[in-house]
This record gives sequence, C-alpha cells and structure tokens, in this order.
Amino acid sequence: MDVVFKLRKLIGRRGVSVLRKTYAGIIRALRIIDPPSRYRPPGISALIVSYNEEDWIEESMESISDLVDEYVIVDSSTDSTPEKAKKKAEELNKPIKLVRTPPGNLAELRNLGLRKTSYRWILVWDPDFILHERYVGFLKDIVKELALKDWYYGIYWPHVCLDIDVKHYDPYNYLQREHWLFTYHPSLKYRIINHLERLVLPLFYIRIDLEQPISFHLRTVKKPIRLLYRHYWYKTLWSGIAGRIDLDEYVRLNIQKDFGTTSIEEAARKYVERKIQKLAEYRGIPLPYSKYLLQKLENKDKNTDMKISRDN
Repeated sequence: MDVVFKLRKLIGRRGVSVLRKTYAGIIRALRIIDPPSRYRPPGISALIVSYNEEDWIEESMESISDLVDEYVIVDSSTDSTPEKAKKKAEELNKPIKLVRTPPGNLAELRNLGLRKTSYRWILVWDPDFILHERYVGFLKDIVKELALKDWYYGIYWPHVCLDIDVKHYDPYNYLQREHWLFTYHPSLKYRIINHLERLVLPLFYIRIDLEQPISFHLRTVKKPIRLLYRHYWYKTLWSGIAGRIDLDEYVRLNIQKDFGTTSIEEAARKYVERKIQKLAEYRGIPLPYSKYLLQKLENKDKNTDMKISRDN
C-alpha cells in the first residue's frame, strides 16, 4: 500500500486510476486474487466511529437506512450517543453492532470496526455525515451494477462541508473527496499517514469517481467548547507535542493570549465568532439542503425571519 500512496503523489489521481484498471484486469485474468464473493455475502455494512455525537447521530443513521444492511458503531462517547444509536437502529429495524471502547488511535478504531462488519461492501460513515435522500437509490443502483462484475471497487465522491451552524461554509475549502464506499478484502487496513488515518486501497481496486456531491459533512457544526478544544488539539498535533502535554492545560495556557480571557466558555464564544466571520452563507449550491438538515434548521429558526427553501 506504500507503493500506491507514493504512486499517487508521483502520477496523480487520474494516473493511478488508469494504472488500477490495467493492473486489475491482469490480476483478474490470471485469477491471482479471489473475488469479493469468496469472502462475504452481498450487502452493505455502515462503519461508524463515534465520539460524543449525540446532536447528529440519529439523522446520520437515518439518512443511510435505506442503503445499508447493518450498522457497525465503534463508540467512545461520554454523552448519550450510544443510547441514541441503539434506539434509532431499533426504530429503523436495522441490525446494529455497538462496540464500546476508550478513545484512541482513529486508525485502530476503524480497523476494529472493519473487522466487525459482515457484508461485501463497506460504507465509511461518520456520525456527522448526512446522505442526501435523492441519492440513496443512485448509490444502490451503482452497487447493484458493480456486484455483477464481482470485483474490487472504491467509490469516491465529494461531501459538501458545512460549518458552525449549518448555514455557513468555507467557499475556498468545502469539498471533501474520499472512497466512502468500497468492497471488502481481508488485506484492508487503516494506517496513520501524515497524522491522519488513511485507508489506501490496494492497486487491484478499481476507482470509480462520482463528480456530483451527494452528501454533507457537518465539519464544524459542534458545540463551541468542543470546537475550541479541537482547534488547540490540532495545534499540538502539528507542533509535535500531542500526547506530551495535557490538552486542558494547553488550552488554559493559550486562551488568555489568544482571546484575552481565562474563561473557556468566553474563549469558545470568541473563537466561533472569529471563525464565522471568515465563512460564507451556504445557499444550496452545489447540493440543496437535505430534509434532515432542513428539519433541524426549521426547528432552530422557527422564531426568526430566516427561511430556507426546500427547492434551493
């Protein structure tokens, strides 16, 4: 997999995509690798790693309920996330495997969840992702067509990233493209690369690119204090001191200098105010709001003049 990562840096996404198709054709013709049907039955497992996502876990799960056959949730929460997940799975009449574990290395947590999945296709789905309802059938049709070929595929598409209050986004950095859906092979393993967890698909996987955004990532739609802590956590990560200094202590040491206060609540409020000033209002382009986001927004804005059309 190191070879694939280096090739991508050397010849780019399109170059690797062409190479994948050629290599996969040779491997398949020579029958060097068993097909996906050798390992697992048809179906889609949703792999979710969660940590204190009680605000969105239910909408996230419901948005993919007509697509997936089971939920596999690796949870490290201290809030009501696991209880809400279990209740939502029961409401949706979907099997759920809920694995409770302490917070840790995200690659290891994803690998733990991957081992617990049962079906031939894996949908990697964070609890702050929302699939637009108009594209559920679209994805099902793609999986159905590819299943006839009985080979290994990674389906890539861009999320639209929303920020702070769902109504804003960063117009210069709002698309997040990854292989959110792929076929299972026993060799798959997440690793930490450049401080982030990565799943580099083996070269015999064929890449399928969907250009149209079909889902949302509620990237910074979090409580202010959590955003503040995330901000400083990234600072410790990129400065090389993560794990060597207590995060609470690091936050307390820096908020006076950065925000002119010793109050974490006040610092969090100021952080969000500064952040939102750099964002633009999201107006439903390139992807209209989904019904799940509209429901939240309408509840939040019922006493204001702001209205968001379902047709925007």
